[in-house]
Amino acid sequence: MSLVPVESQPEVVAGRYRLGPVLGRGGMGEVRRARDLRLGRDVAIKFLRPDLAAEPEVRRRFEDEATAAAQLGHPNVVTVFDTGEHAGRPYIVMECLAGRTLADELVDGPLDTPRVRRIAAEVLGALGAAHGLGIIHRDVKPANILIAEHGSVKVGDFGIAKSTEGLDHTLTGEIIGTPAYLAPERLEGRRATPESDVYSLGVVLYEALAGRKPFSGDTPLALAHAVLSTVPTPLRELRPDIDASLAATVDRAMDKAPERRFPSAGAMAESLLGSTTGHAGVGAPAATESATPGDATRRVTVGSTQRLPAPPVPEGSVAEEPAGPSWRHRGTRLVTMLAAAAAVVVVALVALVVVASRDQGPAVDQAPAGTPGTAPPATAPLPPALEDALRRLEEAVRR
Repeated sequence: MSLVPVESQPEVVAGRYRLGPVLGRGGMGEVRRARDLRLGRDVAIKFLRPDLAAEPEVRRRFEDEATAAAQLGHPNVVTVFDTGEHAGRPYIVMECLAGRTLADELVDGPLDTPRVRRIAAEVLGALGAAHGLGIIHRDVKPANILIAEHGSVKVGDFGIAKSTEGLDHTLTGEIIGTPAYLAPERLEGRRATPESDVYSLGVVLYEALAGRKPFSGDTPLALAHAVLSTVPTPLRELRPDIDASLAATVDRAMDKAPERRFPSAGAMAESLLGSTTGHAGVGAPAATESATPGDATRRVTVGSTQRLPAPPVPEGSVAEEPAGPSWRHRGTRLVTMLAAAAAVVVVALVALVVVASRDQGPAVDQAPAGTPGTAPPATAPLPPALEDALRRLEEAVRR
């Protein structure tokens, strides 16, 4: 007879994974630590929310996450071990990391440039491998860059990734991603490309170096307009210690015109690491190799995670938040709002954008407004479908 009451016995998934505490929760579900009883190791299990598990499209996207990550098998991508269903909820079994993300690090302020270069090189290695297989991440942001042992990083959450080949589970006109990091063409309703991943990483690097996001807004709609219509404060005005080549790399990655960005993750890595070799195309072996962790370690002097002083806010520019007790907490309200915004956009508002986009026809590519080095227009209109969805999102966030 067991001496442990039945109700207190730990839950075991698939007769193998003994569930432990919750590691985190998001719009799609929760992640729990577990013990793999068969192999004797800790793992992380991501469960889809029960209400979302009832949605066929969401279930397919969740299954796509496991497929996409399993295809990659890259040292800078979170490894997927297993998938299945438990109590009606699909799950993905992944390697268990320390639980700290780049977003956690950035709470303490900007990073030194050697650290930023190394993080960028490793993320680009992961993206280069993904793009080479026709997979676009579509949600590159600090929260999806996980810090592993010895300071190396791994890219996670391919939950909204899609393959550029084969069956597309993403409906026409659907816009997915966290608004603060979405490329302008994505906000205009155009398709995701490797260049849009490059843009998102550029925003991440700007934030890591400047200690603040390049664009701000009090509401998701205002933020979207800022991304489309404004030019961010040059990095070297905020961080004079940044060398010109690094600032130029970030600027090019964030160009509002996709064709003026780096043509591949490998090309951006070459610029970042000071390579004199030619730019490789998307998915070419040279692109992946040039951004691997080992290569980054050889070619970049890796510094500590030393924090830097708060960057100045240039006269005439708009800070993300009114002056508060500490720059470390700048943008807390905006971060919270955007976290809710991302979840609502992915789960609740997508139908609004899809239906309206179908009514209006496909988006037409046009010259982007407000590219770096040019004067931005007074306004840059959003597609009516997206504007209506964002207005509804604002109302939901206010409640």
